[in-house]
Amino acid sequence: MAVSGREEEHKMEENKREEFLKQYWTAVLGQQADQLPLFFKEDACIRWHNTREQFTVAEFIRANCEYPGEWAGEAERLETVGECSIMAVHVHTKDGSLSFHVVSFIRMKDDLISELDEYWGDDGPVPGWRKEKQIFFFFAFQRSPKKFFLNCGKNFPKSIPQRKKRFCLNKNPKNLFFLPRTPSKVFTKKKQTEP
Repeated sequence: MAVSGREEEHKMEENKREEFLKQYWTAVLGQQADQLPLFFKEDACIRWHNTREQFTVAEFIRANCEYPGEWAGEAERLETVGECSIMAVHVHTKDGSLSFHVVSFIRMKDDLISELDEYWGDDGPVPGWRKEKQIFFFFAFQRSPKKFFLNCGKNFPKSIPQRKKRFCLNKNPKNLFFLPRTPSKVFTKKKQTEP
């Protein structure tokens, strides 16, 4: 099946944007104050909706680069809808003491970020009320270069030791992203007991 020039051009543009955003997140996580301005239009607007803060580029760079700790992370998902790119990124301290997920809505103009709207959430254990009601089970994402698959408990590879199931990120050959924090209940769904 032949690919039209328009389709090829669109694919190249998609790949270029994906690479740009990967480089952007590398600079964010590395708190690279000298590199971050290169990703933004001068008059870009950055909003952190959880705290209702709005930043200029200079203010955002200061907030990001002066934030305490050493950071690492992994982009878990990237979607493009029209002119908006949506990214889900797992951000954590290198020592593992803090862990967050952020969803970023990124609008670009002239190949630079013109608007960035972010929603941050703390990673943590399942709330007690849901544990009591037993209305959940843990899951993990299995990542391939372009697609993400939900990997539920019944398909969990037995070759990975229990201790590594706790909260691993890029520490196994199958490149699974494990989200549960309770090793004894990893990927198991409690059976309802009859009264």
